Amino acid sequence: MLEPIIKELTKQDIFSMIVLVLEANRSKQFYKTLGAKEIDKIKIEILGKQLNEIVYGWDDIRTIF
Repeated sequence: MLEPIIKELTKQDIFSMIVLVLEANRSKQFYKTLGAKEIDKIKIEILGKQLNEIVYGWDDIRTIF
């Protein structure tokens, strides 16, 4: 899932990346397993419902795979 994105970013000399994941998403552990660090939490609204998102990031995506 992430591999094609990382390949394209590195081809463009982009080596850091962030992802935003809903806090209630049980799959958020996936990004931690790949070495992402929690940077921030933000509140968003979708269809009138307030939700929390976690911002995860990598300083160097070349270390992921």
